[in-house]
Amino acid sequence: MKTYSVLYDGKCNENSDSAKHPVGEYTGQVDLEETITQCVNSRWDMLVEVKRYEVHQVSLPDWLPLNDWLRNRIKYAYLWNEGAAEYPEKWQKALLGLESGFYRYELIKFLNTNPRKEFRQQLKQQIIDWLEMNPDDRKYQYPLSDKQMACIVFRYQERRTWKNNYPSDLYYHHRYNEDKGLKAA
Repeated sequence: MKTYSVLYDGKCNENSDSAKHPVGEYTGQVDLEETITQCVNSRWDMLVEVKRYEVHQVSLPDWLPLNDWLRNRIKYAYLWNEGAAEYPEKWQKALLGLESGFYRYELIKFLNTNPRKEFRQQLKQQIIDWLEMNPDDRKYQYPLSDKQMACIVFRYQERRTWKNNYPSDLYYHHRYNEDKGLKAA
């Protein structure tokens, strides 16, 4: 785990309670006491003076460069929140490249189980083999076919719950309380 001092800028925010955006490693390049005028929040239009910049400590895996995290921080936040924070680098990068959030969520949930039936063990091994494979050597875009995927998704209700609640919960979590990388070990 490596920790960085990251500069967050709130210049483009309309409201004072919106999360500031990370712009890079802080090396003293700006005055942290600089203030800007913003609305208190979306329900209260009163103007207030707030500090434009903040510096936060961000802990990232040793293999993840800060610039890569800055470009894909929301994708990594979803991935880590779904339970893949301890996965090897190769697995995380492969899962990050999947277009379907629900598909990725179900794969991670399934990988975190210990299936008893031989068929489900074979499906888990197929996913692991796909994750371990060099991206150029992958024959398919996804590790499982639609029918195989249907075997690991238990109920339609799970998809509906995920689709209706999960992304918005994480979105609003980030809007007001920006994740600062992984939790320090």
